[in-house]
Amino acid sequence: MKFSVSEDILKMIQEWERRMDEETEVKHLIKTAQKSKHNDMRTVVPILICTGIPRQNICSQIHISKTHIMYRRIKTQEPINVPIIEILKPYIEHLGTGIVLLSKWHPDTIGHRFKEIARDAGFGHISTHKMRHTFATLLLKAGVDIATVSELLGHASIEITKKY
Repeated sequence: MKFSVSEDILKMIQEWERRMDEETEVKHLIKTAQKSKHNDMRTVVPILICTGIPRQNICSQIHISKTHIMYRRIKTQEPINVPIIEILKPYIEHLGTGIVLLSKWHPDTIGHRFKEIARDAGFGHISTHKMRHTFATLLLKAGVDIATVSELLGHASIEITKKY
């Protein structure tokens, strides 16, 4: 699957960004992550929320350009390109562009640290996978069609995305 950004998709992504900015829970979780004793989580949490990237990919190489984050699905090695929204830029600008490794930790460690941050934010028990659901839901609320959401999540079919 190759993702090409049309004008319509860009407008929908801008709407998604506006909705993301309105989501107080999302903003609160990102702010809480900025206080984390684990420096890498200050970048990881906003990326999880704003890209829908699976936690396994957080622990592998990703490519950051000025406009997109590209990662490869672990199962298929298929490239997934997700547009970088304005809200995310302050949390990733220190990474620059090119191939980066966001965290040297095992995906389970990322999961445990994320749960710690979520508890500190007052959300109780939520997982990194819930951030994929949040990403998908906000895109759908912004009017992005389910086929595009499915593509951005790297799903093999729309049926998988419909479960979200």
